[in-house]
Amino acid sequence: FRCERQITIPLFEQGSLFLIRVFVEPLHETLAVAGRRDRLMQSLASMSDAVLAYKGITRAKELLLGR
Repeated sequence: FRCERQITIPLFEQGSLFLIRVFVEPLHETLAVAGRRDRLMQSLASMSDAVLAYKGITRAKELLLGR
């Protein structure tokens, strides 16, 4: 399972700094923690078919949510 945290930090009048931190862990570990599992399920449920296809996770949603 891969998750990104994105942060934009304004640098006054000179622009901004964009940071990405990537977290990777086995899916079974994510599903074992109730809070993380619930966030994942809510995220999958909220995504349109177009977004799921773009991310290549349509089948994952079907398997995890039974839809």
